[in-house]
This record gives sequence, structure tokens and C-alpha cells, in this order.
Amino acid sequence: NAEYMGGVRSYGDDASPEKREIQIQKSMNSTSYSIGVRLTGARIPKDDGSFEEVGLKFKKEARNEEELKDAIYRFLKTPKLLQSALLQLNEIYEWFTQQKEFVFYGSSLLLLYDSSIEQPDLRILMIDFAHVHSLSDGTLDEGYIKGLDWLINALNSKSNEQH
Repeated sequence: NAEYMGGVRSYGDDASPEKREIQIQKSMNSTSYSIGVRLTGARIPKDDGSFEEVGLKFKKEARNEEELKDAIYRFLKTPKLLQSALLQLNEIYEWFTQQKEFVFYGSSLLLLYDSSIEQPDLRILMIDFAHVHSLSDGTLDEGYIKGLDWLINALNSKSNEQH
């Protein structure tokens, strides 16, 4: 599985000043601030059946866009997995570009498949809803959309390379 935190902001409106500062620094020191997404943690299947653990949870964070792309490309190791991710991420993106009720701070996308089978099916789930707040001004959740847009563009680029 792989978990990607979406958005440029990871704290809710009710966060203490100390919590806000910690989360702002974490965002500024990762890819969250610049591209709207960061790798929280991933277990990337290896050919020998073991896993490489990467991401913030494993103290091996992707420090820039290239490292983040490398991790997601290695996780989505087949054209089928890549295309499935694109389809599902585009569905989530469409929903975010239409809904104007909520903003999702600190929410993540969980990507998972069974690496022990030859043709696994990928599932993408939104998780971590502790800091979902109402939008009263009719705007979009631009921070989350920024991260989804980056992920979709990165996967489209890889898909185009494969063809």
C-alpha cells in the first residue's frame, strides 16, 4: 500500500498555534507546499517478494518531485496499475472540482493492491477525515485539487512514455 497526503495544509481551523507551526514547517520541508501532495508512507513490492519502505513514516521521505515520481512509478509498476490509478484519480479530481461544501485538511489517498497475485486490482480510498471543514464561501478546495492535479499529470507523463 501507499499513502499520499493531499493538499498544502494539514491542520484544521481548530489547531493550536504550536500545532499550526509544526504542520507548516512539515509542509514547507516536504513536497506538500510546492505541489500539494507528499508521500506519507509506501511499501513498494520488490521482485524477491520483499518490500521497500519509503515515506515520512519510514524516515525515507521523498524530498522533491523527482523522488516522489520515482516512488509512485515503482509502486504502480505495471501499465494496468498505472491506468487504474489514473482512472480513479480522475474520478476523485472531478468530484473535487464540483463540490464546494468541504475542505479537506490532512486527508490522504490510500492506494492498495495485493502484490502477491499476478494481475492485482488497484483501489484508491480517501482516508483521514479528522480535519474536514465546511466551506461557506462557495470556493473549491484548491489545496487538495493542486495535489490531485500534480499526481494525475505525473501519471499521465509516465503513461505517455509507455506508449
